[in-house]
Order: sequence, then structure tokens, then C-alpha cells
Amino acid sequence: MAAIIGIDEQNASPATSALVQRLQPYLHSDAVWTRYQAQKARMWLVYADSERSQRGITNAAAQAEAEAVKLLEQLEQNQAISPTTPIIASSKVLRRDLWATAELLKQQAGFDCAADDLAHAEVTLVWAAAEHCELGWRHSRELFASAERLVDEAHYQANRCHGASATAIPLARVSYPSLAELNGTQKGCHGVVGQWPIIASTAESMAAVATVPAEVATSALGSAVAVDTVLDSAPMNSVAVNPVAVNSVALNVPDQVQVNDPVQIQPQTQSQLQEQSQQQSQQQQQAESPALVNAAAVAGSAQTTEAAQ
Repeated sequence: MAAIIGIDEQNASPATSALVQRLQPYLHSDAVWTRYQAQKARMWLVYADSERSQRGITNAAAQAEAEAVKLLEQLEQNQAISPTTPIIASSKVLRRDLWATAELLKQQAGFDCAADDLAHAEVTLVWAAAEHCELGWRHSRELFASAERLVDEAHYQANRCHGASATAIPLARVSYPSLAELNGTQKGCHGVVGQWPIIASTAESMAAVATVPAEVATSALGSAVAVDTVLDSAPMNSVAVNPVAVNSVALNVPDQVQVNDPVQIQPQTQSQLQEQSQQQSQQQQQAESPALVNAAAVAGSAQTTEAAQ
């Protein structure tokens, strides 16, 4: 499991310390969804504790603690808990590629080996986006990097779960809404206003999402390609709401290729490149051969004439 920052127990408030103690029985539960929700509650407390220690200027600390308390009470009352991580009012949705990968990993057989990292990653994404709203990209990029490492680790753990081989499990090709559809068009952060979670959790409802833009291809490692790495990670004043404009850059394909085309783009091997180069050279030589013959004939004729004279 990727390392995460913890709660400063010495300086934590008595209320926070009490909540952490109440969470302890659930943090290492054999029931994967119980453990996932408990780890998520703990991460909400980490977020709230950090905001208070830094004297954050928003209400994010109270909102994060409220999410932790809600999860804890649901665990204690043995209630059914939604697997969807909410976006608090002080935050918004950024790095949709990571959110999509997290949702897909929850549907994999290896989720029980990835649950802790996914719980931490999802709350960290909420936290990072809130920091982005408050202080901009430079202040939030470390949190986004941490969330990405956690998602990558979760994917790795899911692939090798229960002694399975480390061969990457291809994730489904999915589509997701634009940033404007998710966050609205007003400036600042107001939580999520569009469809959430970012992709549906069942095949039936996933089909209804397929018409929205910004397709996520499956990378060679089997994780959702980071289409949002350029779009969602840019400073807020330069973020475009239409992902099509940067898809060709993010996917590293030629500009003239339509990224929504389902045809897979296969990279050429060194031998293929050499063969292609040889074919081009042969074609060039064949094209030049008539000109060379004509030049030789003209030169020969000139020499004969000169000798006769």
C-alpha cells in the first residue's frame, strides 16, 4: 500500500482522536467493503485534520469531518453504504481519468487487494481539487501526484491479487462527461452538479453514458489512459472544458487521427521501420533508373559524335 500522511495524534482534537478510536475495529476488517469504507472515513479525518492545522480559509475541514462521521455511524449501525465517494461543496471534479479508473477497479475481482489504496486515492482527489480551487495548481499538484500513485498501486495490487499473475487486466473502454457537465459553468467550487459517479457501476447504466464525449482508451498497462493529464491538470485560468482539443496530445497519436475512432493504433517495431525504409529506397531507385539510363545514353552519343569529328 502506498504511504499516506497520517493524523497528528499529539495535536489532534479530542473529538478527532475519539473518532479514530471508534474506527479501529473496522480498519482491518475481513469484509472488503467494510474495510474500504473505514479507510475512506480515516482519510476524511486526515483531510480535516490537515485543513485545521493549516487554518484553511474554506469550510472543507468541517465538510470532510462530516463525511467521516457519516461513514462511521453507518458502519456502527451496519447500514448499507454507497460505494460512491461524494464531492464536497468546497471541491470539484478534476483528473477524471483517475476517477474513472478507480470506479472500474471497484468492479474487478481483485478489488479486495486494492480497497485501501482506492479509498485513500478517492478522498485525496477530492482534497486535491479543493486545494486547486483555493490556491491553484502549484499548491495542489503534490496531492494530485499522490492520488495518481495510489491509483497506480491499487491497479497493480488488483492485478496480482490472490496469487494471480502480474499481467495487467484490461479495463473497459468508457466515456465520461465534460468538466462543464460535472462542475457547472460557474467559477469556483460548488461540488459536483452533473452525473456522479463519473461512470455507472452496472453494464446497463454504462450503456447510457456512452454518448458523452472524451473517450478513455485502454493503455498498454491496462489502466484508463490519462486523457485528463493535460486538460484537468492545467492551471484553472487555462483549462478548456472541451477535452477533444487535447485528446490527441494526451494519447500521443498524430493530430489527424480521430481519438474516438475505435481502431487501435499500433506502434511500429524497429524491424517494421527498417523494412519500410528499404521499400521506400527501392521505390526511389526504380523511379530514378529511367533517368539514369537516359543520361548514360546521351553521354555515350556525345562521345561517339566527338570521336567521329
